[in-house]
Amino acid sequence: MNNDSNNECDSHLVERICQHDNHAFEQLYYAYHERLYRFIWRLIKDKSLIEEALNDTMMTVWEKARSFRKQSKISTWIFGIAYRKAMETLRSNTKDKAETLDFEVQDEHQKLNLDIQSEWVKHAVNHLPYEQKAVIELTYFNGFSYQEIAEVMQCPIGTVKTRMFHARKSLKLKLAA
Repeated sequence: MNNDSNNECDSHLVERICQHDNHAFEQLYYAYHERLYRFIWRLIKDKSLIEEALNDTMMTVWEKARSFRKQSKISTWIFGIAYRKAMETLRSNTKDKAETLDFEVQDEHQKLNLDIQSEWVKHAVNHLPYEQKAVIELTYFNGFSYQEIAEVMQCPIGTVKTRMFHARKSLKLKLAA
């Protein structure tokens, strides 16, 4: 199924969710759960906080489905919600912020590594600021364009490009060492 077909299917599910169709919500939840979990994990690293942000994301999708204006793809809208919920969760949970830099595998979801990742790359990416990590994650692991990332992160496309520039520069320095 290509991206256009996925978006049509997702759009249909969101329309059904607007009608409070629990089955449609379940389908959308399972279609996005793994990708959202991986995305949020790369930002947060704390299992309980990941689940909190993921649940908050999907609750917002359920509650705000009617507000989706079809100005972007459903995936862009959902990842935008996930990004904002992850940042809110980080800000509101001051306990153990140092744990967000923990590189230990804590959960089976974290074992879902893409073949192109090495331990060095993961380690280097984990040391990037949250905004730069998000840009790397959305670009390389979720296939988002800069325009879609700008929508997700609610910032100008120039800001996305700047974050990518600095992320690549940092990664190059870290990986060269």
